[in-house]
Formats: sequence, C-alpha cells, structure tokens
Amino acid sequence: ETRNGFFQAAAGGTIFLDEIGTAPQTVQTRLLRVLQEKEVMMVGSQKTQKIEVRVIAATNNDLYEMVQKGLFREDLYYRLNVVPLYIPPLRERRSEIPHLTHEFLKRFNEKYHKNKHFSRDAMAILTNAPWPGNIRELENLIERLVVTTPSSVISADNLPESVRKDTATVDAIEIKINKIIPLKEAQQEMENAMFEKALELFPNKSVAADVLGIHRTTFSRKINKPEE
Repeated sequence: ETRNGFFQAAAGGTIFLDEIGTAPQTVQTRLLRVLQEKEVMMVGSQKTQKIEVRVIAATNNDLYEMVQKGLFREDLYYRLNVVPLYIPPLRERRSEIPHLTHEFLKRFNEKYHKNKHFSRDAMAILTNAPWPGNIRELENLIERLVVTTPSSVISADNLPESVRKDTATVDAIEIKINKIIPLKEAQQEMENAMFEKALELFPNKSVAADVLGIHRTTFSRKINKPEE
C-alpha cells in the first residue's frame, strides 16, 4: 500500500522543517535528494514523483559550525542557505516582551475563562529575564501562571524562582563613585539615568513606565520636568 508523505502533502505549497540541525544523516541525505532532484518516492512504492514545494528550515544550532565538525552535510547546508534570516533571541528584543506578554495573557485568559493581569513588578521581571527558551518559554510560563495563580493579579511572588533569580544577573548596573555630592542630587542623577535607559530600550512610554514600576503619568512628568 502506498501513501503520501509530508512533501507530497505540501506539494504546490510550503513545508516547514523545524530544528533541522537535529536531523540524522539519513534524513539529511533524503532531504538533499528532494531539493536537488525535486522528486520524492511514495512510501511503499519504488516510483519517484516530481514535486514543487517551498522549503523553510529553522534551527537554533550554528549549521556552519556543524558542517566544519562533520555533523551536518555541507551540500545540504548550501542548498538550504539560499535566503538566510537571522532572528535575534528574545533577550535582544526586550521591547517586544511586554507586547508579547499582553498578547499571550489575552489568549490564555480567553482560553481558560480567566481575567488575570500582571503587576508592574512582575512585568519588570519578565521584561528583564534572559529567556533561554525564547518566545516558547515565555508563552508556556504565562499559560502556567494563568492556570495556577489563585488571585486575579499575577505578582512577582507568583513567578518561578528560576526567573526571579536569573533576572537579578541580567544587565547588572555597576556604580562607580568618583566624587561626593549631596545624596538628593545623586538620587536625581541616578533616576535620570534610569529614565534615559528605559526610553532607550523601550521607546513606548507606557512600556518604559511598566518596566520601571511607576505610573505612566508619573514617568511623563519626571522626564518632562525642567532642570532646576
């Protein structure tokens, strides 16, 4: 009995190959044949069939480095590397985290018929966390928090210890004291520096205010305050 495979099911369209870097050598060889010959063999048959399909492959691995180590076929690498797209990790796109968080929160509130929202301190921690698992890790955590948090407000105390601990090591601020000035003046300089940094990372004032843990009106008033 013959039956269609994934490529035949995607004929005339697009097939997405996720985590291509983990594909074993046998799969790499078969994929190379499909890309080179533009033909596939039906399961249970000895006949080949021409096929037209767009292939998109994704990986977290450095395929070029894997080629150098003999772990990935060089010919397949160049076949796939026609239009390379680099997507930076989530920790390099921190300005997107609040927007993604609100989107996931809305989705899971609707799915589980909840009305949860994050406190400002929790949002600040989420925004500054390293997220080694990128968007999937963020999405999975928000779903878990929506389901397991008993109150309507998800606070910093509800976040996993691993996230809170990792956040403490992210973008640490090193303070160097070169002169002695009045404490009030020093506090003002530090505050101004924090506001500038927040706006640099998050041009949206509402997002910057959330990350700093203050109200948007307070944030706007302070950054627009004339120098004395």
